[in-house]
Amino acid sequence: LVRDVVITGEGRHAPGAILFLDPAARALDLAVLRARLRDALRAYNRANAGSSTMIARVAIALDEPSPATGEVSDKGSLNQRVCRTRRAALVAALHGADISADIIDLEHPAEEARP
Repeated sequence: LVRDVVITGEGRHAPGAILFLDPAARALDLAVLRARLRDALRAYNRANAGSSTMIARVAIALDEPSPATGEVSDKGSLNQRVCRTRRAALVAALHGADISADIIDLEHPAEEARP
């Protein structure tokens, strides 16, 4: 489902993540995709329950990481810092008090906004 991940949350309450999907996942119905991601991430969190490793919230990136802006290196790896800087509004939404419909909240699933 996921091709790349940018970890967020430095200096914040809990880690979050921006997910870059693989092509097959982009073809899925959004509700199906969100359910599959939620299930996979809950399994990850059960195995990684520490406060520094458990992912509290995730957001799906709507566009691909851009080599032109430095998000992708010449070797094809993600530049985490550049991605977080370039996607600052998404990072803020991940860690904000209000949970938008674009965020999958794993820490407080009952509070997750519905699309």
